[in-house]
Amino acid sequence: MNRVKENLDKIEERINNKNDELRKLRQEKKRIKDAYLVKVGQQYINLLKLTNPEIEYEEVGDYLAKKIIEVKNKEKKVKDSKNTNGNFDLSTSQNDFN
Repeated sequence: MNRVKENLDKIEERINNKNDELRKLRQEKKRIKDAYLVKVGQQYINLLKLTNPEIEYEEVGDYLAKKIIEVKNKEKKVKDSKNTNGNFDLSTSQNDFN
């Protein structure tokens, strides 16, 4: 009986270790995604400043904030549209990402 309990404890420990690894990977994914969004945002601001030097940084920031919120809402909508078969409803047009 003790041996079974020991085996169960070992299995539980391995599961906890895997959960920790998964959590760390998810954090790293979020960090990379956030860094990417910052870099893209900076490039977009530079592009806007080149094409329209009169534009104010506040206007660009407001525009980017609205776009980020739109993208996050679309991502949430895709996650929410997951049905019981594990399929996604990817009925978004290409214009949604431009």
